[in-house]
Amino acid sequence: GVLMFNSALRAVQNTSFVDYIKGGCQISLITAVDFTGSNGAPSDPNSLHYINPVKDNEYVQAIKSIASVLAPYDSDQMIPSFGFGAQIPPHFHVSHCFPLDLNTQNPEVYGVQGILNAYQHAVRTVRLYGPTNFSSILDKAMQFASVRENQQSQSYFILLVITDGEITDMADTVDRIVAASKLPLSIVIVGVGGADFKNME
Repeated sequence: GVLMFNSALRAVQNTSFVDYIKGGCQISLITAVDFTGSNGAPSDPNSLHYINPVKDNEYVQAIKSIASVLAPYDSDQMIPSFGFGAQIPPHFHVSHCFPLDLNTQNPEVYGVQGILNAYQHAVRTVRLYGPTNFSSILDKAMQFASVRENQQSQSYFILLVITDGEITDMADTVDRIVAASKLPLSIVIVGVGGADFKNME
């Protein structure tokens, strides 16, 4: 038989995480924390954001257990860290992507302890609100991955999102994840609390 093609074919290879590692690229961690109202008021001992001097809340536990595994692979330990779903000072408008340390000039913090310090500062400063939108956080992570994607300085990014609830902008989030699949970026979503996370699968 004879195969006839009316147009030229082009093979497209998607680069995998392992390919980036083999190529000697740098690993960069990005973190994002959910500050939506469904977490409960931080002053309430039942809140997922309650700062207990005796026992770590679930967000602190997640940061310590997950970020502590990923952070050592980050060569400079400068970790862009963000919050979402809160009203932030000074005007307390709702933001779905704000620097965790509230420093609008530089969202990077140093190491896991820097993430924890910024998180505890944010818990005491922002007003929990909502809804649970991921798309702005994904846009920010894609921006980092796009800017640093070049042959001379290869970086692979891991976005760690810690959240208590179902995504409310699912269609936009799926679109971003599809777009992000072409970038050196992996997304890790960690659920805390007792919400139903089935849709995140």
